[in-house]
Amino acid sequence: MRVNKIELLRKRSASLSASASALRSAGARGVVASARSFLLGRVNLKSFIVSNEKAFQARLDSISKRMVQQFPRGARTNWGAARKVVNIFLRDILYSRHLCCHFKFDKIEKWLEVPLDGDVAHCLRSEPKGKNLQRWIGIKRLKSKTSKKYQDVAKVVAARLGIHPVDLDLIYWRSKRVK
Repeated sequence: MRVNKIELLRKRSASLSASASALRSAGARGVVASARSFLLGRVNLKSFIVSNEKAFQARLDSISKRMVQQFPRGARTNWGAARKVVNIFLRDILYSRHLCCHFKFDKIEKWLEVPLDGDVAHCLRSEPKGKNLQRWIGIKRLKSKTSKKYQDVAKVVAARLGIHPVDLDLIYWRSKRVK
């Protein structure tokens, strides 16, 4: 039997991305299992390798909408949780040397979003460009329009720091708890 290292790493990333921690308060029992199943069976990572940011965003929007439709009934309005898990998954593919090389994620790194949560939202709102962002109401109630506003601020902050927006999570994750 030959081991498929890429597939094993992809499964590991899917499992870690759709964790109970990432999806706490997501709205219904079974969300974690549903999200993991979706990432494993319905996300073609090669389909994200596109030629421009608009096409990337369209793909990201499509995957997020499809994932939320697979959630258990009580969580099918939770677009924010779906988007967060997809963004964590894509980030983890980028950060894995083997997966990044295999799926050519270096080509889309600049378009990957920072996974939003309370810590990231708090930090973005404390940035000069983030002062007009609406108060964070939680991942469960996050909608596409609000997410875009946060991501737009993330782009400005990342450019100022000389990094990509996805990398802001490295700086902001639990920033108020870890010094």
